This record gives sequence, C-alpha cells and structure tokens, in this order.
Amino acid sequence: MMKGFYIREIRLVGAGVDDAFIKFYRGLNIVSGASDTGKTYVFECIEYMMGASNPPKEIIEARDYTHILMEIETNDGVVISFKRRINDKTIYAAFTSISNFDRMQKYISLDVKHDASNNDNISMFFLNRIGIKDIILLKKNKNGEKQTLSFRNICHLNNIDEKSIIKDFSPILSGQYVSATVEKSVFKYMLSGIDDEKCDQIEDVKLRKAKIISVIDFISEEIATLNETLQNVENELSVCEAVKQDELTVLESEIEEFENQLKAKLVQKKQLNRQIDEKLSEKQRLQALQDRFGLLEQHYHSDLDRLQFIEEGADFILQVEKVPCPICHSNMNTVDLTAEISDDLSAAYQNEQQRIEMQLIDLKDTVKGLIAQIATIDADVAELQRLLSAINNEINEIKPQLKLFKAIIKRNEGYIKLKNEKDYIAAEISRKRALKIAYEENSKKAQPLLQYKGEINDELLDDFCTEIENTLTNWCFDEFQKVTFDKKSSDIKIGDKERKSFGKGYRAFLYTAFVISMMRYTIKNQLIHPGVVILDSPLVTLKEKETGTDVPDKMQNAMFNDLAKNNAEQQVIIFENKQPTAPIEGKVNQVVFTKDYTHGRYGFFDIKNTK
Repeated sequence: MMKGFYIREIRLVGAGVDDAFIKFYRGLNIVSGASDTGKTYVFECIEYMMGASNPPKEIIEARDYTHILMEIETNDGVVISFKRRINDKTIYAAFTSISNFDRMQKYISLDVKHDASNNDNISMFFLNRIGIKDIILLKKNKNGEKQTLSFRNICHLNNIDEKSIIKDFSPILSGQYVSATVEKSVFKYMLSGIDDEKCDQIEDVKLRKAKIISVIDFISEEIATLNETLQNVENELSVCEAVKQDELTVLESEIEEFENQLKAKLVQKKQLNRQIDEKLSEKQRLQALQDRFGLLEQHYHSDLDRLQFIEEGADFILQVEKVPCPICHSNMNTVDLTAEISDDLSAAYQNEQQRIEMQLIDLKDTVKGLIAQIATIDADVAELQRLLSAINNEINEIKPQLKLFKAIIKRNEGYIKLKNEKDYIAAEISRKRALKIAYEENSKKAQPLLQYKGEINDELLDDFCTEIENTLTNWCFDEFQKVTFDKKSSDIKIGDKERKSFGKGYRAFLYTAFVISMMRYTIKNQLIHPGVVILDSPLVTLKEKETGTDVPDKMQNAMFNDLAKNNAEQQVIIFENKQPTAPIEGKVNQVVFTKDYTHGRYGFFDIKNTK
C-alpha cells in the first residue's frame, strides 16, 4: 500500500461558542453552497493546518474561535490529530482523534518553518507520512543552487484555491519569477521520482572573479618565494665542487675496502679482548687458590707447634713428684704416667709430625705450580695486549682515511641534492607561471553556464499527457484533441490551443483535469503523492469565451461521476457554489450549505452564534 493519508475532520473551537466542524471521507467530497457560507474559509483552514504561514482570513463568523483542529488517517490506519492556535507558529500533534486530543498528556510540538535537518516541523512530519524519509534536493535557480523539498512545495500542486484555478499560466507555477525554477523541479520530482542531487552549483560572477584574483595573487606570492629559494640554492652550488664519476667510483671502491678491513680488525679486537678477559679471570682464580693454600700452610705450622708443646709437657709431668694434699694431707687420686705410656705418646707425636710435614711438602709444590701458571698467564696477557695495541693502531690509521673519503662522498651527495633541488624549483616556477597565465585567461572568459539540465524526458511527459487525455475523455470534454505539454510555458495544450487561451471556466476545468491526472499518474506509477486533492471552485461558470454560450452540464456531471468511481481510495475535496445537476454514481460525501438557518445546514458556522 502506498503511503498517504486523507482528511477526516476540520474543527474550530473557542470559548463561549459551539464548535464549527465538517467531516470528510475517502473518495469524492463535495461541499456546495452559496457565497459567504464558509467554503473558502474551510479551504484556508486546511492550508493553515498543512503549514501555510497565513491564517484564514478574518471574518465576523470566526471572531470568537481561537484554535483550529484537523484529523487525518494515514493509509495504514493511523489516526493523527493536529491543533494550532490562530496566528501561532507551532502546531501540536497527537496520535488520537480530535475528540480525545485535549485529554492527551503528551503532544508532539511541530514548527511551521520547514527544516530538512530534523523532524520537529510540520513539513517533515507530513513528508514522512507520504513516504519521503530522505532529503530531496531541488534546483533553485540557474546557478544550480539547491534547496530541500518541503510539504508546502507539494501542497502547491494539490491544494488549489479559487483564484489560482482560473489563472492563465501554468498549474506548476505560482507566478513568482524567483520560484519558477524550484517549482519546475518539484513537478519533475513528482512525475519521475528523481531529484536534483546531481546538479552542481556554479559560482556567483563576483565571487568567481574574486576567487580567481585571490588565486592569481597567491600563485604570484608562491613564484616570488620559489625565485628566492632558487637564488639561495644557486649560491650554495657556487661554492660546491662535484666529484667526477670515475673518481667517485674509485672512492666508493676504496671506502668498501677500508670498511672491510675495519670490520675484520674490529672482529680481531673483539676476540683479543675476550681472550685477555679469559686469561685475567683464570689468573684471578689461581691467585685466590694461592691465598687459600697460604692459610692452609699456616694451619699446618700451628699443628706442628701444638705437637711439640704436648711432647714437652709429657716430659715435665714425668719429673713431677707426688706429695700429699697440703690441706688435708691425703694422697691425691691421679693416674700415674709410666715410662711405657710416655714412650707410646712420643711415638704418636712423631707419626703425626711426619704426616703434617709431608703435607707441607706437597702444599709447597702445589703453590710453586700455581706461581708458575700465573707467570705464564702474565706472559700470555702481555702478548695479547701487544697484539691488541697493534690492531688499535691499525684501526686508528683506517678510520681517518675512511672518514675523509665518506666526507667527500657526502659533500658530493649534498651537491647532487642541491642540483636536483634547483632543477625541481625551476620546473615548479615554470608550472606556476603557466598556471597563473591560465587563471588570468580564465578571468577574462565569460561565466560558464550551468551544464545540468535536469528536465523531464519527453516520454514521461507524453505518458502524463495520455493520463490527462483519459481524464478529459471520461469528463466528456467537448473540445477534446490530443494533449501535449509545452516546455516553454510549462503548461498543456489541447491540440494547437494553449490552456491559457481558453476562458476562465475552461481554464479551471482543464486545471482540475491536470491536478487529478497528476494524482492518478503518480499513484499508478508508485510515485510520491499525499493522495489528497483539494479544489476551490473548479466549476466556475463554464462559458465559451468567444460565443458566450453555456457548456452542457454533462461535463461537470461526468467529472463528478469519474471522481466518485475512480478515486475511491484517494480523497478529492471540492468546494463549489452550485450542486451537481444530476445524481452521482459512486462513492461521494455531499455537504450542502443552504445559507438558510431555517432549512438544512446554513454554512460552516452555526449562524445563530453570530446573529
């Protein structure tokens, strides 16, 4: 199901007065009655609730009403009501009926001003309800400036007031020159579904000229800076000396050889340092061992001294005489040291002394070996240090030569870099000068025209005109001929006769056919359309401009019957002074304003409240 909606009710409310309301339904709605019964006022209320900035005209019958409410139902069955204070710029919406609106606790506040960047305005609210979720861009003028599609742009093609319907220019246009381009873009979008997103904007003439002058000045400054840089580079080159290619080759070969030699010497140096470190570590280990052996020798000598002391002590004991205790005069209980025991002790002392002396001899031999190893290590380290010193001398001889040769290469690379920089700057100066000339020539040229056309193709227009032909055939149009679309006037022609050449009645009738056919065409082709058309006085007296004779009623009756039969799923609201002259076949809601408070409904307002 296509997106869209239909209007269910318009209501005015105010303090101290009964509500003024009118209900509508899907299909054909005809509100007929004499002048000054409120038909045009209802039309203006609908426009106001759809985002028009101007409120309904001030009439005495409406002086006590302060708010307008409108209830719609979307094609997917959602009921939405709107409320707007007269002369206010905010519309409040709620997903409920008009009857429940004031009981709702939450409303959606919608600004009247269109803003495509958010949905908090009545325009985007309605656009979303008819299936437009994305921003639609429309060409605004010949320079390609763009604006976004608003719901008011669409209302212009569907809500036709009594003055516009008889106008002698295109139904697409409002008559304002400044809005003609965007109005044509809206018509194209409605018929094709294609907007003007691909239209590229061209610059304003004065802005374009100012930009070109600014670019030329900028390029001139760049050229001046480049010339200064080029002079500095040339000055540096004048004090540089280039190396010839054959000399450069020899230098590079010698540098490679020196680097290889240096690399080998550094490896040897590393190996010698490692060997020296290993020798010194071994010497340190041997010296530590030698110190421990010195301590052990001291222990051995101490043991020998202790044995000698014990042996001498035994001799002294043998010579001591036993005597009674000088205190108690008793004999002391002691073990007697006999000569036999003394000999055994002496033999043990000698054996222990011999063992220690043998250990001392072995220890001294070991120490002598350690001293010899340390002497050998010292000799090896001295030789390694001699070799290391020789390699360091060789390295110190290679490095200055290598450094000198590399410096020559580096200076030559600096020369080459400066020369390349000079060539690049010179080429850049030439390019900038050519670019400056191009901009200067461009500044003398006329402003380029917009290349984007964005017109409706003839095939679509032919299909649309065929739809209008079908409508006019159904409406028994008595001057029927082939319908064509004149791009110059953006209006239709009947045969060779332009629509504006007809009298007011026929112009209004053909305008109505244009609007109804556009709704049918867009819906048939799954394009965007609200599904609502509102027409104020499409059947003003139909008279031939030339002859002044009346046109048969069959045309208006055929129109009503066609709308009732073929637009039952859409909504057509017609405000007309006179009633249909024959019964209407099909779905129709007829409301008659009698302008007689004693008979039927007087008008939109209750006349008793205004007497």
